[in-house]
Amino acid sequence: MKPKENIVINDENKDLKDFLVKLCAARSLSVDLDGETFVVEIRRERVSGAGREFLTKGGPDTD
Repeated sequence: MKPKENIVINDENKDLKDFLVKLCAARSLSVDLDGETFVVEIRRERVSGAGREFLTKGGPDTD
């Protein structure tokens, strides 16, 4: 699925960059915004070679 918008984050956006670094490390965070709680998840735009190998090796053996 293509993103709706592309935003470039640089060193001038320190707070946002710090948040995204934490999100990348955790993969998922709960965020409280004005009394409402949201789950924010992150994923890479492309699957790495190792990830692709893992995903295409098949399911578990059922012997």
